[in-house]
Amino acid sequence: PAPPHADRGMSAATPRRLAQRLGWTKASDGKGGDWEACGGAAKFNLEKLVGRGSYGQVCAATQISDGKPVAVKRVVGAFDSRRDALCIIREVRILAALPRHDNIVNLLDVRTPLEDPSDDADVFLIFEKAATDLEKVVASNQYFTGDHIRWLSLDLLRGLRWLHSAGVVHRDLKPANCLLEVKPVSLKICDFGLARTLPRQHLQRSVSLRAVDDDDDSPKAVHVRPPLRRQMTTHVVTRWYRAPELLLRAPTYDSSVDQWACGCVLAELLSMEKASVKCYLDRRPLFPGDASDLSPRTRAIEPGDDQLATIVRVVGCSSTDVEALSSSTEVTQRLEAAKRAAPTGRRTFAALYPGAEKDAVDLLENLIKMDPSQRYSADQCLDHAYLKPIRGTGDLLAPPDALDSVDPGPSLGLPQIRRLIRDHARGFAQVAEAVEPAAKKRRT
Repeated sequence: PAPPHADRGMSAATPRRLAQRLGWTKASDGKGGDWEACGGAAKFNLEKLVGRGSYGQVCAATQISDGKPVAVKRVVGAFDSRRDALCIIREVRILAALPRHDNIVNLLDVRTPLEDPSDDADVFLIFEKAATDLEKVVASNQYFTGDHIRWLSLDLLRGLRWLHSAGVVHRDLKPANCLLEVKPVSLKICDFGLARTLPRQHLQRSVSLRAVDDDDDSPKAVHVRPPLRRQMTTHVVTRWYRAPELLLRAPTYDSSVDQWACGCVLAELLSMEKASVKCYLDRRPLFPGDASDLSPRTRAIEPGDDQLATIVRVVGCSSTDVEALSSSTEVTQRLEAAKRAAPTGRRTFAALYPGAEKDAVDLLENLIKMDPSQRYSADQCLDHAYLKPIRGTGDLLAPPDALDSVDPGPSLGLPQIRRLIRDHARGFAQVAEAVEPAAKKRRT
């Protein structure tokens, strides 16, 4: 996500000059990016820098042919490492194969030099543009009404149900990966670089995905989505949304890891009601732990401040939970240590979010379960009393065989990944060439 000053001084330049300032185009000394070489400059006008991170940069832009606003994500040196390249090809293949859905971000184009890319070649992913993301809104002085929270929760769960029915586990769900529109308020899930797919014959929740290191649908009344004023700011950390089984390095896990993260996001939504916090500055993630075994510890931490102990301090950990999560003696010892570090007499979710509706708290309680098998699935959430008043009919499940064999697999080498990304870029270009004459004819 962009810091508040990310686009300062970067929005007044022409598209070509902005690309030069950002290093997206080659300079006379040969240094710089591949924006012109891959044809991006001929198709899109860059407008301003809106975000930057370890991967590269994100620019707001418009499509030259029709003025459509888009977001261009530049992955710098995409093939410097196999791990980064795998994230790109997973995101591209999943979004290209997944049937379109209102609550999943739409990938519009992939750009990279179509000759065999070198190790330092850039990849540009072009997405539909959103007004903001949930992380920025949570960090702002914006407040939500109960209707805002209900609609956003519905959108999030509809998106998850679509993914899970297609065999996709997102694995990195957090506020920064929830894009928001404001008129009316709506949500789309984005950033599929860490996503994995399950074989279609293994879509039942009882079948786990192996860990890899690297119905009454009718609405009871007419409900209209409220508009949302746009405001932005700041950032958070992925580990705060990780399920306990991931923190404990479970050998297998399933889509319930997304359901845990969904509960963490719902908790932050509930903190945005005025009656739940004294001031917007008091909003906190549900589990802001200091460290975990999945992240390097750069300093000593106090007992009870590590991520697992932070979770146990809020939700507790029964003997049944320990049994469900324990895959080794070491895991059991870690859970028992977390229980000892956590104080007794935890606060309830109703006490943490006093402004929340009773049904919203009940839904949260059924998502934040230590035992993965006890967490509500997306289907169960959508059938919950909290969402039934606004849930309508429609296609919620992805078509059969939508995502068969899209995961590149752990054994794919860097040359093969480069070739796959290039093939996808060529495929998008061919579709654009076929569509453009018809679009021009409609405009004339």
